[in-house]
Amino acid sequence: MLVVVFLSIIAVSVMEFYVYGVQATIQPGIMPFNTYVIERFIPTILLNTAASLILVVPLRLFFSPM
Repeated sequence: MLVVVFLSIIAVSVMEFYVYGVQATIQPGIMPFNTYVIERFIPTILLNTAASLILVVPLRLFFSPM
C-alpha cells in the first residue's frame, strides 16, 4: 500500500515540476520558485497524499482475498 502511495506522490511531484518548468520557460517572471513551492507544490502533494490514502485503503480491503 505504501509503495502505491509513494509512487503516486513521486509521479505527481515530477509532473508538477515539469509544468512549472514549462510555465517558467514561456513566461519567465510568472512565479518565483519559493512562492511556487509554498503556494502550489506543498498543497498539491498534501491533497494527493490524502486522496491516495483515502482511495487505496478501501480498495485494498475490497480487492483482498477473503
